[in-house]
Amino acid sequence: MRKEKESTDQIDGSAASDAGGRESEGESSGRLSVLDYEFDVNSDKWKLSARSNLNAAALRNAFPGVLTDGAMGTMAHYAQVVSAGTCAQFSLGMRRLAKFVRTLDTDPEITTTMLINFRHHAFQETGNDQIFISSVRPFLRKWYDLGFDGVSEDVIDLIESWTLRSAPAGEAVNRQGADDGPLERDEKATLEAGWMAAYEAGSIDHGAMSLCLLLSRSGRRPSQYANIKLVDLYDRKFDDLPNGDSTSPRRMLLVHIPRAKQPDQGWRKEFRTIEVIPAIWNSLVRQRMLVMQRFEEMIVGKNFDLAPHEILHIEEQLPLWPLWSAVSTSLKVAERLLKQKSPREAIDRLRLDGSSDAWHQSASAIGNLVKEASAKTDSKNRNSQPLHVNPRRFRYTLGTELVRKGVPATVAAHLMDHSSLDSLKIYEKSIPDHAIPINKAMALSMKPLVRMFSGEAVDRELDARGGDRPHQTRILFNGRGTATCGIDRQCGLNQIPRCCYTCNHFQPWLEGPHEPLLEVLLDERQQRFELLGPSEMVGVNDLTIYAVVEVIQRCQLRRQELAAKSAPSTQRKNATKRHASGEGSGATKDS
Repeated sequence: MRKEKESTDQIDGSAASDAGGRESEGESSGRLSVLDYEFDVNSDKWKLSARSNLNAAALRNAFPGVLTDGAMGTMAHYAQVVSAGTCAQFSLGMRRLAKFVRTLDTDPEITTTMLINFRHHAFQETGNDQIFISSVRPFLRKWYDLGFDGVSEDVIDLIESWTLRSAPAGEAVNRQGADDGPLERDEKATLEAGWMAAYEAGSIDHGAMSLCLLLSRSGRRPSQYANIKLVDLYDRKFDDLPNGDSTSPRRMLLVHIPRAKQPDQGWRKEFRTIEVIPAIWNSLVRQRMLVMQRFEEMIVGKNFDLAPHEILHIEEQLPLWPLWSAVSTSLKVAERLLKQKSPREAIDRLRLDGSSDAWHQSASAIGNLVKEASAKTDSKNRNSQPLHVNPRRFRYTLGTELVRKGVPATVAAHLMDHSSLDSLKIYEKSIPDHAIPINKAMALSMKPLVRMFSGEAVDRELDARGGDRPHQTRILFNGRGTATCGIDRQCGLNQIPRCCYTCNHFQPWLEGPHEPLLEVLLDERQQRFELLGPSEMVGVNDLTIYAVVEVIQRCQLRRQELAAKSAPSTQRKNATKRHASGEGSGATKDS
């Protein structure tokens, strides 16, 4: 049984807890939630997860008298088979129904008249029947199926006869809003570069950076990232195809991500596996190492007498992004058990907490982590306003990208972790606007929607960081000096400057050959357009083009500044020359 200290009741699942402590209290008439937390159906608060309490008293008070057994019995059933969030949604919808009717304390049952009036009222407020779809209809169906009094067959026949109108799906996706719609490719690239720059500057830690990178490429829901454990990183599978020129099979870098929003699905009972690129894999592996290292530091000196295989088992069950305060609480409880001469119970406590949701962050905490890390990048959107970021936008972005690329619907649904193809209909299939031809005049006249160049332009090589070490830091284009790399460790790309333009360590020179490079990039782009037509691949280097254009524009502005500064000096020199030759001295031909 899981026992927790008293906490403020929260319907939204944000209640604090002591990580779901478990101490034997003998027999109990309680039931087990879907996450194996015991709750008493007669209590005012039901513990459903490590950080979620359901306000059972509020629902009980909304359905007094003869309807109490039906309302609470139905909710108790749902608490055993669905998530705490879904239970909260059911409770809220049914309480809204009860509040509108206001006669449930005298009426012996929910009537068809009540439902008709409530549906009309809700529709007037929202313009849809979403409250019936998401909570009222399924709850009343289950109430009736479980055999409780209060819901008649006439009520079920009525709600089954209705054609309910759901809330419009995908409004933000189809509206393509700058604040809530899918991210433009430029915005996404700028954000990813910003995360890396913020990480290098120490503004965000490795955990936030690794989470953001995985989210950006996989588009899952926050609850799914919250539920990932260290054991879910898997690289022991090999592809059947050869690894490049090598005959050896390619190692696959896989992340098993727990599924969410599946009917009657237990916690971490079903997974969808994705393959990630090496850069993201390396960041996740390092995050795994940091989590294990911190856990081992926390148990040092606590005399748990854990065998190596026991430590490994517990560490494998650690969340990839743990709630460390909950881990600390569990360790304190285990220490207390040790002092009570119960070493086996102490170890069992750690194993049980580790395998449960006790040490995992909430979905809202994961979402806040992404928002805070993104705010540190100071990124701008397509309207040059602060870029608002939340996990949902990355999900919209992934769906839009998959559909625009022409990925088959079944594959796109799998990659989006959908169980059906219906949700893909909200993503408009359109030709990307970056697939149109761009000439040099158009490129130089455009104002980049987002800032792709994040480095620092300098007047000359000696003004750059590292400019006094040209043999180490000079970047060339076609053998001609172009820029300086401002970082000591070399990436080996100093002969291929095009990808350097989007790096924050890049320091282009005022008189570098930036326009010739732009011409090369535009020629390559035109060739792809002629060969492939309006394909996604046409704009594969557009982000670099935007960065090069921005560098050229900055250099032009800098030349204007230097010319303006030198103008007064030139005028004074000319005046001095005229004075020395007698010009402007007041003399005239007639004098």
